[in-house]
Amino acid sequence: MVKMPKLSVILSQSQRRHVYMSILVLLSTIGYNIMRGMRETVVFQFGQHGAMYTPFIRILCILPISALLFVYYLSIKRRCNTLMAYYAITLPILAYFVVYSLFSNPHAVLETAYSPWLQSWIATYPPLRFVAGIFIHWDKTLYYVFCEAWGSFTLVILFWQIANETYTAKQAEKMYPVFSMLGGLGIICSSLLIRHMGKHPNITVLTTQVICAIGLINCWLVTQIWHGCKTYQLTKAKLSIGLRDGIKMAFTNPHILYLCLCIISFSVLCNIYENTVRNIILQHYASEQDVFKFWGSFFMGKGLLVMTANLLSRFLLQRVGWFYVSITTPVVSIISIHFALSIPSLSLQHLFGQPQVLLSLLALLLQLNFAAKYAFFDPTKEMAYIPLNDDQRTYGKAVADGLGSRVGNISSGLVQTLAIFIASGSEFAQIAPYLLVTCSGISLIWIWAINRLSCSYSAMTLAQAGSH
Repeated sequence: MVKMPKLSVILSQSQRRHVYMSILVLLSTIGYNIMRGMRETVVFQFGQHGAMYTPFIRILCILPISALLFVYYLSIKRRCNTLMAYYAITLPILAYFVVYSLFSNPHAVLETAYSPWLQSWIATYPPLRFVAGIFIHWDKTLYYVFCEAWGSFTLVILFWQIANETYTAKQAEKMYPVFSMLGGLGIICSSLLIRHMGKHPNITVLTTQVICAIGLINCWLVTQIWHGCKTYQLTKAKLSIGLRDGIKMAFTNPHILYLCLCIISFSVLCNIYENTVRNIILQHYASEQDVFKFWGSFFMGKGLLVMTANLLSRFLLQRVGWFYVSITTPVVSIISIHFALSIPSLSLQHLFGQPQVLLSLLALLLQLNFAAKYAFFDPTKEMAYIPLNDDQRTYGKAVADGLGSRVGNISSGLVQTLAIFIASGSEFAQIAPYLLVTCSGISLIWIWAINRLSCSYSAMTLAQAGSH
C-alpha cells in the first residue's frame, strides 16, 4: 500500500497558509449563505407578513445584542489575540444553533394563540403585532439575530482580520483577489447545497449539523494558520492604545467616518431592497422548503455574477482607477432601490404580468447589488484601509466594517419601523412611499461620502508614496 505524503512535506509553510486561508474563505462563504437561507425560513415562520417583522427585530434585538458582541469581541482581542476571539465568537453561536434545533417549535406563528387582551390591542393598532410577535417568539428572534451575527463575524470581520494580520501588503495584492474569487465559488457551492438541503423534511436539524461541521473545521483551520504565522506576527506592531482610546480615535478620523457612511448607506439601501423582495417571496411561496430552495437558486445566480464581476473588477482597477470602481456599487444600488419602491406607487406590476416575472426581475437586481458589493465595493474598501497605521486599521475596521454594517442594518430597521408606525399599516405597499423619500436622501449622502473618501484615499496614498 502506497503511503500518501503529508501536506507539510509537499508544501512550504507559506503555501500551506495560502491553502488553509483559501479553504477558510470557501467554507466561511458557504456557511454565511446557508445561515442567510435559514434566516429566511425563520422569517417565513412569522407568516405572510414576516417581512414586516424584520425591521423590529433589527431595532429591538440586533441593536443591543450586536453592541454587546462587538464589545466582547474587541475586549477578547485586546486581552488575548484574534485566534481566541475567533473561538469566543463562533463556539457560543454554534451552541445556540444546537439548542434551537433540539428544543424550538418549528411551526409558524399564530396570532390567534395570543391572549385576548393582546389580540384586542393588535386589532386597535395593527403594527403592535410585530412588536408582540418578536418577544413572544423570542427563540425564533434570537435565531435570526445569531444567523446575522454568524455571517458578519466569521466572514466579514474575523476572516479579513486574520488575513490582515498574517499577510504582508505585497502578499495581499496577490492573494486577496484569489480570496474574492473563492468567495464567489463558495456562493455557488452553497447554492447547490441549499437546493439539496431544501428537500429534507427538517431543514433546521440538517442545517445545524452542516453549520457545526463547518464551524469546527474553520476553528481548526484558523488554529493552523495562526500558529504557522508566529514569526511574521512578531514583526507586526502591537496595538499601542487601549480599547476606549482606539474606538474614540476611529470615530474622530474623517477617513474612517467616510468609510462608515459608505458602509451604512449600502446596508440601509440593500436591506430595504432585500425586504421588498422578501415580502413578495413570502406572498408567493407556501412552505419553508420552497423558500429555502428559492434562496438556493438565488445564490447560484449571485455566485456566477460575483465571479464574473470579480474578473471585470481587476481589469477596471488597473484601467480606470479606485474611484470609478468604487462608485459602481452606489449607482447599481440607488437605481435598484428606487425602481423597487416605485412599483407599489406607480402600479408597475401590471406591466410585468405574472408575479413570478416581477420576482425574477427584482431577484436579478438584488444579485447585481451583491455582485457589485463583493467585486467592486469590498476590494476598494479594503484598499482604503491600507494607508492607515496599525491602530487605525484595527479599530477602524472594527468600527467601520463591524459596527458600521450593524448600524446600517439597524438603521434600515428604524427607517422601516417609523414608516410602519406613520402609515399605521401592516402591508409593505403602504410604507413604500415613505421609504422612497428616505432612500433618496440616503443616496445623496452615499454619493457625497464616497467622493470625500476618494479625495482622502488619494491624498494619503500620495503622501505615503512621497515619503518612500
